[in-house]
Amino acid sequence: MTSTTTTPVTEDAERFLDHIERADADAAIDQALDLVREGWRVTDVVRDLLAPAQRTVGERWAAGRYTVAHEHLVSGVVDDVLGLLAVHAPRPGPEHTLALACAEGEWHTTPARMAALCLRDAGWRVQFLGGSLPADHLASTLAHLAPPAMAISCTLPLALPGVATLADAAHDQQIPVVVGGAAVAATRRHVRLGADGGVGTVEEAVDLLRTWLDQPVELQATARDVDADLERALLTSTRAHLLDHAYRRLEAELPQMAGYTERQRHHTRQDLDYILQFVDVALAVEDTSLLTSFVGWLADLLAARGVPPAVLERSLAVLRYVLPDEAPHARGLLQAGIEELRGRTG
Repeated sequence: MTSTTTTPVTEDAERFLDHIERADADAAIDQALDLVREGWRVTDVVRDLLAPAQRTVGERWAAGRYTVAHEHLVSGVVDDVLGLLAVHAPRPGPEHTLALACAEGEWHTTPARMAALCLRDAGWRVQFLGGSLPADHLASTLAHLAPPAMAISCTLPLALPGVATLADAAHDQQIPVVVGGAAVAATRRHVRLGADGGVGTVEEAVDLLRTWLDQPVELQATARDVDADLERALLTSTRAHLLDHAYRRLEAELPQMAGYTERQRHHTRQDLDYILQFVDVALAVEDTSLLTSFVGWLADLLAARGVPPAVLERSLAVLRYVLPDEAPHARGLLQAGIEELRGRTG
């Protein structure tokens, strides 16, 4: 969600999407299965066909080329392909068993299912526990299953706090945790969330899991920053008031909002709320780039829908203005977002 770059579309992925756009899901499924028959590994099909297709769909939605319905249509076909590919993956023994779940609050199960299939292809027996798993339900399940390791998938940054709750539940059962997904790839965010490892690829996950089989893992504690936690609590308790105050001030500073439709007003307030949510999560993981990358993504999204960058910059500024003095780190994050926008526009 926070990427502002465009992924090159492979020829196979483009043809896969073309089939779906022409309402020929069977042809898309046959294309994927034909690759297996030609000798592709299951992991190759996921990595070089399905994953690029999914990323392209997200980028085309952000650019206004695809609707949410398009997204769901492609995801449905991808899920069908994943189910069929499972028949072609090996069946590992119980000695390499891994529990895999999406972070609490994370409903994007397709990336997790892709990871589960690739891990199975690499010799791991995966117990997939689904999307947005509540921590208390995980605890009782792990006590019963007793896997040697736990993996958590997190695609959206807003679901990162849900990684910490699941990691705590796994640690209560003395089970080490590795976290992966777009929200943690190429960062150290897993450290603040209490996970024992963070990975950007399935290959990295397999290497780490093999290491854990060979030597005991010293379980990590969830890092706590008292100041950040206090600011997060303050933002949570005053969020509705802050949004009202920010929206009124934005109306006063942008006369064009007087002509907004009810739908435009709703989306403007929703964007203000999303920015505050990203500030909260950036505080939780102590990572300014989480907010600045979101601001860049949102700027591109709004530009594709005809909203000038000045509107977003004023939105960040009014939020910074209404935040209390007791939230200096949050105000600093919003200032970083403003500077990100100014850097993009020169």
